[in-house]
Amino acid sequence: MEEKVEELIDIYKQQIYSLCYKLAKTKEDAEDIFQETWIKVFSSRHQLSCVENYKRWITTICVRTFYDFYVRRKGGKIAYWICFIKRMVEKSISQMK
Repeated sequence: MEEKVEELIDIYKQQIYSLCYKLAKTKEDAEDIFQETWIKVFSSRHQLSCVENYKRWITTICVRTFYDFYVRRKGGKIAYWICFIKRMVEKSISQMK
């Protein structure tokens, strides 16, 4: 399973970093979210055999990681970010179909 995670990182790292940057708007925050996303993917590697669409699965983890990141760091602007995240998720999912 660890090898599969490494393969997924190789395949999707550019796309996921781009998404992190689009969401976070700063290099530092994007890097934090990017790293945390892959930590969560690695921690969930036991689920890989059940995943039908790796890109969608990793994108969902990334967006949720972004949400968690901003809830912790920028709690006062939650309503704005919830709407923003919802739009981004819907857009990302529609592009994967």
